Amino acid sequence: MTDPSAPRPASADTEIDKERHFGGEGVVVEREIRRIDLSNYDERFEQIADEIWAAATDVGFFQVEQHGIEQTRIDEAFERTADFFDLEATKKARWPLRPGTNAGWEFRTQVRPSTGTQDQKESYQITMPRMEEGDLWPTEEELPGFRSFMTEFQAENRELGMQILRCFAHRLGFPVDFFTERHDPTDPGYQSTLRLLHYLPMSDVPTDDSPTGTGEDYWRAGAHTDYDCLTLLHQRP
Repeated sequence: MTDPSAPRPASADTEIDKERHFGGEGVVVEREIRRIDLSNYDERFEQIADEIWAAATDVGFFQVEQHGIEQTRIDEAFERTADFFDLEATKKARWPLRPGTNAGWEFRTQVRPSTGTQDQKESYQITMPRMEEGDLWPTEEELPGFRSFMTEFQAENRELGMQILRCFAHRLGFPVDFFTERHDPTDPGYQSTLRLLHYLPMSDVPTDDSPTGTGEDYWRAGAHTDYDCLTLLHQRP
């Protein structure tokens, strides 16, 4: 048995503690980022699970291909994201991200322990159970089709995430739907989020809040870890 009152070992840092030891720029490390083909998922499940497990445990990152989300859908998601962030700030402020909700719009509010300054970005979190209760959707007049598209797009990404988590569950010796059952979108506590991001021009850095007075200590996003179960990242050059 262990004594619950005993001090935690020094190695048992929280994610935030770890981030405090990072530099804002991070460290450049040469890594092999493996590409994993998800085609014929059911028939190739064992092989895919082995490849994902090896990439996650050896490297920690991997790319997936043939994942079922069409590139045209991803391109449209970026276009609709740009439409949202092009709205006037006074409009976006009607859908604020409130503490503990993980849903809504935020602007230059996230401070990384690795930098001590605000990330130069804005984001809009779509967490389905929170959207309706917080009245966080733009209207059809403001952004035609935005709500229906993003609702469908988050569902597509959820299914992709569950495919990957089924692989982890299998390799951990859990029932294959162990994680899927714990990511139930009908649960009021559901936290899976579609996060739209807009990184701001560094020419607009607010130097009056800068510790150095120059703005050179700001980053679009300081080095950090992700605290969640799994992050799927759609990216562009």
